[in-house]
Amino acid sequence: MLLECTATFLREHGLSVLTMERLAQYAGVSKPLVYNYFPNRMALLKAVLVREVEIRLKLDREVAEQATSLQDLIERSAWNMLTNIRDRGNNVQQLLQEPEIAQVLTEMRSSVRGDYVGFLANQLRSEFDVPSPIAAIVVELLMGMGTTAGALFEREKGDIHKLHEILVTLTQGALDAAVHKYTDDTTSM
Repeated sequence: MLLECTATFLREHGLSVLTMERLAQYAGVSKPLVYNYFPNRMALLKAVLVREVEIRLKLDREVAEQATSLQDLIERSAWNMLTNIRDRGNNVQQLLQEPEIAQVLTEMRSSVRGDYVGFLANQLRSEFDVPSPIAAIVVELLMGMGTTAGALFEREKGDIHKLHEILVTLTQGALDAAVHKYTDDTTSM
């Protein structure tokens, strides 16, 4: 409950004003109770980051299991990311502004992101015969485009459907260009 309250507080008020006392007031609990679970603000924020990333990973796994093709995966993943940000905010990006908190994600990414990139690169390789090293680079760059779209949506609060359409179009266009270039020319980067 404290982690969810913290995530909601961050969406509504931002990171800079979060204190243990403000969280306790916001959650309707005593300050000692908050300290009982989290020894300090940094420990609390690290726990929130881990939780938010785990929520996104669970949703990504569900999307990957349901997708019927790489195109379907792109469309579903983009929609999943944007609706998650719409519904839960972009707390992950907000928390990554703190170097000590970002270190937690760096440690998580080493295995989790590598697995996800590997999965997507394998899809790209099997559907379009893109060489493995190129496929991994393409996936990393396309994921960066999704991160940027999420930050734009959080900042602008525009039309989620239009942003989804643009993100899928740009992703597909970049993917088509990479497939065209690197299935004919197998030189590695």
